[in-house]
Amino acid sequence: MLEIKYKLSTNKIPPMEWDDYERIATEELKRLLEDKGDKEEEFQKFFENNSAFVPGGFDLDDGSGHMPHLAALISKPPLQGHFRRIPDFLWLSFYSGVVHPILIEIEAPNKKCFNADGSSSQEFNHALDQIKEWQVWLKEPAHEQIFKKHFELDSYWYFHSCDFIPKFLLIYGRRHEFAQSEKLKKLREQFSSANCKVRSYDGLKPSYKCKDCFTVRLTEQGYEAVGIMPTFKIYPSCAKDYSRIKNKEVVIQDNPILSKERKYFLIERFKYWDNWIATTEYGARGPFNGADWE
Repeated sequence: MLEIKYKLSTNKIPPMEWDDYERIATEELKRLLEDKGDKEEEFQKFFENNSAFVPGGFDLDDGSGHMPHLAALISKPPLQGHFRRIPDFLWLSFYSGVVHPILIEIEAPNKKCFNADGSSSQEFNHALDQIKEWQVWLKEPAHEQIFKKHFELDSYWYFHSCDFIPKFLLIYGRRHEFAQSEKLKKLREQFSSANCKVRSYDGLKPSYKCKDCFTVRLTEQGYEAVGIMPTFKIYPSCAKDYSRIKNKEVVIQDNPILSKERKYFLIERFKYWDNWIATTEYGARGPFNGADWE
């Protein structure tokens, strides 16, 4: 039997319980929708701190059993093309031998989908056109390779044999605008397809599968953390991915929900895991127990 080479803490401080987190974060989102519905930037920050509310980490239907790349939602991902606007978020999800980059556009919740005569609004059309622009760009094989290289997917052997199928999500509007009109419901549904979905803010629920995710930004210096789920558990099997993310201590300290004790524990344990990856050769790391966490 192969020997486990890493050491788990003997003084584990458990994370926040999921039910407590879901209640607190859902109430916060409700307050934002009531008070800040015209301010897109407020929701950008909320999603950065609560990545579980952003669909797509485990595919758009939440059906994947694989952790998203780097266990992280990417905020404001820089695309290597000439676009009017970059996506607000990106998940790099994979499922049954397929890489699904899921490009996500959000708009201020109070923006309308439809005009008084039932036609789609200029703002809604503009958001849809932006997604179409990304779709067209990513259909080009050369652009696919640029994308993979930019987000460093080509450095992971298990992505080499995967198909590449981008998906798209627009988070836009409130349900009450069309809930009482079958005509408007049907009009809105026509904008969704197998690989492109439109969802209202009212339909967003946190995904339990994303309870252990960071939110990061890709900079010239690499990936930097901008948020962490309060329910986050450290898994030894993800230590290499964690080590590629800078700024972890800052976002842990800044998280308003994490307890003081859990913050200290996470900061100290990430120091251990980052050092373990840096000082232990790949072939000497031994096996990982998938049930191990901190």
